Amino acid sequence: MKRIIPLLVLPLALPFAAIAFQAPATAATGIAVGDMVGTTETAIRDKLEALGGTVDDIETEDGVIEAEVVMNGTSAEIGIDPETGKVLKIDNDDEGDEETDDD
Repeated sequence: MKRIIPLLVLPLALPFAAIAFQAPATAATGIAVGDMVGTTETAIRDKLEALGGTVDDIETEDGVIEAEVVMNGTSAEIGIDPETGKVLKIDNDDEGDEETDDD
């Protein structure tokens, strides 16, 4: 019976583990994947600035709206679904992860 209890608890703990791994991006930016921010540049800018962010750039790339923002001292790129306005991804920019353009 003692061996069965950990196996029963594991499926209950997995959703919380997924939330814990998302927490750093959420805590740093004050926004989470799935949050609604808008479908237009104005709506997105207004929402992110209302949350205390500074929006550096908003552009559409590969069918996703990408907002470059600084929130709580952390630079991040936020991917937004252009049809629903929901946040799809949050990539915190690290100094060592600078993108280079070889063109």
